[in-house]
Amino acid sequence: MNMGIPQSNSPLGSTPRPDPRLAPLLAGYPADVFDARLHESIGLAETYTLHLAVDVLQRLGAGPRLREPRRAAELAADLGVVAGFVPALSWLLGRLAAAGILLAAPAAAGGGRYQSAGPWPDPQTAALRRRMAAIDGRNLAALDLLDAAAAAYPAIATGSMTGEQALLSPEAIPLWLAYFSNRNPLYAVHNRVSAGDAARLLPVRPGDGGLCLLELGAGAGSSTEALLQELDGRGLLGRVERLLATEPGALFRRRAQRALVGRYPGLALEFAALDIDRPWSGQGVAPASCALVFAVNVLHVAKDLRFSLGQALASLAPGGWLIAGECLRPPSGQVHMELVFQVLGSFTDVATDAALRPRPGFLAAEEWHQALAAAGFHDVQILPDVAAIQRLLPAFCVGSVCGRRP
Repeated sequence: MNMGIPQSNSPLGSTPRPDPRLAPLLAGYPADVFDARLHESIGLAETYTLHLAVDVLQRLGAGPRLREPRRAAELAADLGVVAGFVPALSWLLGRLAAAGILLAAPAAAGGGRYQSAGPWPDPQTAALRRRMAAIDGRNLAALDLLDAAAAAYPAIATGSMTGEQALLSPEAIPLWLAYFSNRNPLYAVHNRVSAGDAARLLPVRPGDGGLCLLELGAGAGSSTEALLQELDGRGLLGRVERLLATEPGALFRRRAQRALVGRYPGLALEFAALDIDRPWSGQGVAPASCALVFAVNVLHVAKDLRFSLGQALASLAPGGWLIAGECLRPPSGQVHMELVFQVLGSFTDVATDAALRPRPGFLAAEEWHQALAAAGFHDVQILPDVAAIQRLLPAFCVGSVCGRRP
């Protein structure tokens, strides 16, 4: 049986080359955005997360317990982990089941039960790190953040610390800054794709006045930087009357402001804290004032997605666009970076909706399409054609969720 992970006494297989059929699906983006190294790195990061998931479950002592079928809650009780860790435990079990290491009972048989398919292979994270370094060492920033999360899982599982204490401490901030940087291709691709789509769809007509742009969750400014570079490359910076980059985290907001104000001294750049879960009109965003609402990996953490999408629609002028760069859930049902976010309350503590948002975390492309349409957006599209790409590269999760206010 293909376990999806090499045995400890066998060499690691070569990373699959990107399918040549991907090229026409990505033809609208610069060649350096989706190069061969990135495609290989995406697949390798997916494999690396599987190895970490095996390692975490081994350290928790789950292997012997799974010789018999167990639900996540039953396994949690067997292992003595806290109830709040069950969703993360379910994610780990699902990851191994998708790789064939665990057998998952079908829904008709009650569902939710997992059992070992055979002996578990040994994790080979060190060898995979070496391979990533050989492909593109800049992507090690993603593996560093994954490593930090995996190392903290046992303590989080037993309740001796929270995910926030482990991953949002001052000592962990450099890991986040390195991960969200445009120098990390595995994350920069999200910024570049969304910024390119935003600049292309921005409603610019002769005779119109200046443009008001709103960015949500700008973080330390890497997405803002990508957007400004795209606007500059298209000769549109002079049309920007106001760019309000919002970020609730003061440390990240100040860092973004320091980096960008000096680089774009003539641009009307403003920085503020905006809570997407409260009415935006009381936070410096006038209704019907924005040509663009831009957000990269932000809206999936909205407490009430219907509400936040409604606020985005209300903030747009007629003809304005919402461009939301999002990790898009692949057919396996899991995004590899969820190993980090599963233990953070901001990721999991959201209102679910059977029709539009069935689970916390990242949404699939079709779920975003339905959510924007239900919120009243027109011309809803997911760029590029993620559904077609995921049939060729299942781990692919990069895309822009786009909708226009009529």
